[in-house]
Amino acid sequence: HSIAVLPFVNMSEDSSNEYFSDGLTEEVLNILAKIKEMRVAGRTSSFAFKGKDDDLRTIGEKLNVQSILEGSVRKDEARNRVRITAQLVNVEDGYHLWSETYDRDLDDIFAIQEEIARKVADALKVTLLGEDEARIAAQAVTDLSAYDLYLRGLHQVNRKAYASLNEAVVTFRQAIEQDPDYLPAKLKLAQAWLDLAFTGAVSRAEAVENAQPMLASILETDATNAEAHVLMARVMWATLDDVNREKELKLALDYEPRHVEALRETSR
Repeated sequence: HSIAVLPFVNMSEDSSNEYFSDGLTEEVLNILAKIKEMRVAGRTSSFAFKGKDDDLRTIGEKLNVQSILEGSVRKDEARNRVRITAQLVNVEDGYHLWSETYDRDLDDIFAIQEEIARKVADALKVTLLGEDEARIAAQAVTDLSAYDLYLRGLHQVNRKAYASLNEAVVTFRQAIEQDPDYLPAKLKLAQAWLDLAFTGAVSRAEAVENAQPMLASILETDATNAEAHVLMARVMWATLDDVNREKELKLALDYEPRHVEALRETSR
């Protein structure tokens, strides 16, 4: 079952809340990618259609997927509420397979993300295996302030510019200060440092000094974390250690065979 998750449209009165709708899209995409029987188009491919008015069948053909998940997000910070609409469309005939609207407290955001992924799997008649259930249930949960900072950092790191990457480092650090155990923020902080080195904004040595200890600590606790292994492979790239770079990428693909970044790094 192949699917693409298009960027959810920001319907909030404040246009600056786009980081929230983009971040939620990426989180749902990542949850779906953990389901063994599903092939999910990568973020870069899906976000290439952001803001475009292409026919969904045309997008499906371009991304080579059978179905498309799209939606919208309206964040009401004054009332601490969020309204999320999601719809799953069959690319072949353009008909809806499933749609739903979630009008809930912002505190329910993690439950909503998980519920969307489960509803999509159900609509596509994908049987969730035990390992799928475990991966979905392992979704990192934190308080709203740390999560909001994390989504802001995601928006900054995905822009991949010198200024935005430096902003991402600051923002992810703030998220970790809010919740020292929030794993996604630690992983993205390591990525931000390595991206800065890749662009030449900081030296490789500085990036390694900041990223490697954090990644080593994560892998010491969870040796099966594919994203941490991919980032550690990039540390090995920075230290010109090709042998261990290949080992880290192999471990990442052993734990998540369709991990997009692992596959991309392997093909370099």
